[in-house]
Amino acid sequence: MLVEDHTPFHEHGIALAHLQPARVIRTGRPALVHDSALDSDHIGPSEVVLRSQLAVPLTVGGRAWGVLALESPEAGVFSADDVLLLETIAAQVGAALQRGAQLRELNETVAVLRATLARTPHP
Repeated sequence: MLVEDHTPFHEHGIALAHLQPARVIRTGRPALVHDSALDSDHIGPSEVVLRSQLAVPLTVGGRAWGVLALESPEAGVFSADDVLLLETIAAQVGAALQRGAQLRELNETVAVLRATLARTPHP
């Protein structure tokens, strides 16, 4: 896998654990790797410490905010059911983040309106 300047990730010091989240952000789809040693995106030492990887996008308002990822030193740990579970959790986290952002925006609007009202002369 290459970064924007077309050099390998490991030459930029990007850790192996970041490859699956990068794939998820790039595609917007979950990534389930049963054995990292057999994964085409695997870069790094031949001895793989984290064999199973599962990552799903964390989206808020249709925009990627991040990735939820699970990893295991054992191969073949995660299943399609785990993908569905992690996607459900990511959707709930995304909804909570969106509500938090909306609440912050509402509070900022209320503060501006209160300040405007305080400066407005009353008859």
